[in-house]
Amino acid sequence: MSGASINLQGLALNNATPMYALEIDFAVGQPAGIGSQRPMLLMGNMTTAGTATADTVIYGPDTPIQCQQESDVITLFGAGSELHRMFRRVVKIQQVVSIYFIAVTASSGTAATLTFTLLNVPTGNGNVRVWIDDEYVDTGFLASATLTSITAAIVANCNNKTYWAVTGAQATVTTSNDSVMFTAKIKGPRGNWHRGMALLTFSAGGTPNTTITNTTDQPFASGATADSNVTALTTILAKRYYYTVSAAEDATQFGALAAQMTSSALALAGLRQRAFGGSSDTLSNVQTVATGINNPRCDILWMQTSPIVPSELAAIAASVYAQGEMSGSKPICNYNFYGNGPQDTWPVIPSRVAANIPTATSITSCLNNGVTPVGVNANGTTYLVKAITTRSLNGANNDYRIRDHHKVTICDFFGDDLLAKFSAQFAKKNLSDDPPAGSTNAPPSGDTVTPNRVRDCAFRLITDYGEAPAGSNLLVNTAQTKAASVFQREKPANNNRISAQLPLQTIDTLDQIASLLEQVA
Repeated sequence: MSGASINLQGLALNNATPMYALEIDFAVGQPAGIGSQRPMLLMGNMTTAGTATADTVIYGPDTPIQCQQESDVITLFGAGSELHRMFRRVVKIQQVVSIYFIAVTASSGTAATLTFTLLNVPTGNGNVRVWIDDEYVDTGFLASATLTSITAAIVANCNNKTYWAVTGAQATVTTSNDSVMFTAKIKGPRGNWHRGMALLTFSAGGTPNTTITNTTDQPFASGATADSNVTALTTILAKRYYYTVSAAEDATQFGALAAQMTSSALALAGLRQRAFGGSSDTLSNVQTVATGINNPRCDILWMQTSPIVPSELAAIAASVYAQGEMSGSKPICNYNFYGNGPQDTWPVIPSRVAANIPTATSITSCLNNGVTPVGVNANGTTYLVKAITTRSLNGANNDYRIRDHHKVTICDFFGDDLLAKFSAQFAKKNLSDDPPAGSTNAPPSGDTVTPNRVRDCAFRLITDYGEAPAGSNLLVNTAQTKAASVFQREKPANNNRISAQLPLQTIDTLDQIASLLEQVA
């Protein structure tokens, strides 16, 4: 017997369009098999050297203008562009999902800069090491060198790193060319996330008379006028890129992407996706962004004053998850301490600002406010503390039921598999009621579907996802799930619809083992 109608957001009961619709609601109830390709989309700016069409064209391995190799990325988006650098981060970690690109029109504002100034002609041989973000270039000099020759050599050596996000040029500060100014290749405030520092050393016995500025880590400055991803979001609206990596990390642009993810995941569109952002801002600021977004489909990876800019932090995080979720027989669920394992690919160095190394208190605060923190080991290496979504609030109250990143993954993968099974088994079939209990007059199984036959199909998948050894150990308490599931015809509101409601319980990850040792004698 049918109960109350099962309503899906945006899908009216009188909608007569044939479809297999699915809505996944997270953190419902009382508080307390992988077959399809799931591609990745990189969203960011290109340089003026790129030939791509911004905002309205998507590029990838199977698009009219193909983009697959690094040379393609450079041609389309420019060497050292956000998209180029994000691509380089991605391909060093994951090789299992296809990568697509959309260039967001860059800002027409001001590019960020950082200047290094040399003072006093050297009286001994030495070396200047210039760090830009998480890489450096060494430039040696002799005692006879002029400041102009040293700065010219620094410029040449750094500009040879064509994939860097900045370019160097000699700049006159006093009466001679004794300075090097680095300028972000792309204009706008995101250039201010770049960081640099210099180290000047002399050969043994040399007199360290020459000095250089910015010997401690410094941010770039003066980048201004934000870009906008509004048009690009319209372009990707009807397409599914499961791992969408955003160069924009601000509440406006990343927030707009998050809102689109939510609406696109509803039953009518059915585009269940994830968005990834990064942050090197203060703890307070990143938590404000995360709690404002508050979305289980969005993750933000954070390390304050990170030498890796936010767009590349986001690319690293998304690549780690894509590799872990798509390369095995089932998705990896537990990413705790990722980076500490011998097989982990985690190219993240810590902040060069010692005061900003995260504390246990700040890490706890992150995990309670929707931020995925990067931790630092005693030996100076880093690791992903715990993979979480930005969802931490239900209204004004804390709600952590869908905090864990893997719970969204499992639900999405289950949903994809469920729709695939429905399509394979029930396409072009007729619909009938279930026969009364004890009746032998069941409708023919070859061409007719009943609620119980849909139920049986769903239950087999629940078993497949259920506890080992029979299943993949991604769902738990499957007997309870089956007992509480509902399958019914929506008569008389829509005689052509079977509705199903399945209260899934995903596996948990081991986060803590708390032991108390008591010496008693």
